[in-house]
Amino acid sequence: MTGWDQATPDERRLWVKLLTEALHASKAGYDEDAVTLIRLVGITLGADAVAGSLVYLADRAASLYEPGPAGADEVYGIVVVDDAGREVDIEELPYPMRWSARMVAAAANRDADVLQALVSSALDDGRMDSCIAVLMQMAATVPAPARTVGT
Repeated sequence: MTGWDQATPDERRLWVKLLTEALHASKAGYDEDAVTLIRLVGITLGADAVAGSLVYLADRAASLYEPGPAGADEVYGIVVVDDAGREVDIEELPYPMRWSARMVAAAANRDADVLQALVSSALDDGRMDSCIAVLMQMAATVPAPARTVGT
């Protein structure tokens, strides 16, 4: 299988089930279980399904950002604040947090090229599991729209 459009109905049901359970696990604080479920997506459906899942999670986390009056010309960035409410330089954050923030910003900006580059970089760096855990946490905090994964 190479993606959602090429997936059979059975593959789509399995994909939705695994991703839904991963979101539930993450929301409950079981990051390791959530990552394992995303690994199962890869084992059963292939690497493209994992990449598609990560893009979905970034899109879900970015869904909080609605296009403003500038529309397509508006560019989103992610600002990270510490417990005291002070803005933190993204370069000072641990790799998984930086990567996840950039994934969400790319999704908010509808920048598919950056999304794919970020997925590739986390794979190449061997840090995908920790990145998935943080991105999953970000996505799990956003209420799912009606009739989508994670409802």
